[in-house]
Amino acid sequence: MSVSFRLPVISPVLDSQGLFGLLHGLPIRPVLPGQEEPGPLEGRILRLGWSGDMGRGIEVTVEDGHYDLRVFTPSTLSDWATAAHVASALARHQGQSVVLREDGNAVAPDFSDVDVRGDIAYGLESVGRIVDKHEKVELPGAVRQVQVTAADVAGWGGDPEEFSRWFATTQDEDLFDPTPMFAQFTPGESTGVIVLSAGVETVFPVEEPTSPDYPDVAEWMVLLYAGDEREAGRASVAHVVSHLQPDKFRVLHAGAIVIRPLSMAELEALSQGPSGI
Repeated sequence: MSVSFRLPVISPVLDSQGLFGLLHGLPIRPVLPGQEEPGPLEGRILRLGWSGDMGRGIEVTVEDGHYDLRVFTPSTLSDWATAAHVASALARHQGQSVVLREDGNAVAPDFSDVDVRGDIAYGLESVGRIVDKHEKVELPGAVRQVQVTAADVAGWGGDPEEFSRWFATTQDEDLFDPTPMFAQFTPGESTGVIVLSAGVETVFPVEEPTSPDYPDVAEWMVLLYAGDEREAGRASVAHVVSHLQPDKFRVLHAGAIVIRPLSMAELEALSQGPSGI
């Protein structure tokens, strides 16, 4: 679910560099890889977030002669602040006094007449209903995907501030998120590889990934990497999670932990054998 806002393009359409110029001095930045580079807003979607207080991010594009802003439901208060600053900057740039909601109704560019907390509360109720039915739900974040459970929903208590604070803790920008790699040991079967490196604070799944993005993966393996092209071995996801010392990790959300920097000896202690890569 989402809420969209539109501004007709009056002056020459901005590219991403022009938009960032309007936002100079604000901690708003692109969150997807490669979007820091200048490029057109037409034909692509720019994902923006509030650095230091990341939420789910907002989307900005140009389509059919309009600047389009999309805010997810539920979003955090920092997401709404990001959207308000972007809409206000574009409106000032073009001398406009209103922006249009997707239903055609006009609102102030700073969203002062938008029921932000009401939209967040509605979204939280919807998330709660999904969790009641399916036990958990995945919410995309500006930095990483987040798994939500009934305990999380109860912890928010329907409060937009509580939800915003909680979600921001899951989007820590300084943590390393390993990108899955793939190897083939048996013809026709792919092995997913998650790298856990020495000395790096790493976001790590509590279970093997089951995303539809990996339909051909027959099994998953954790490559324990010591650096300087040295391996400490391999292990399963379940083995790593169950054999970490309690002081070596913290829970990020229901679907992931943060593994604190491990030494070479600690990686070797987790090994179940050579990787074979």
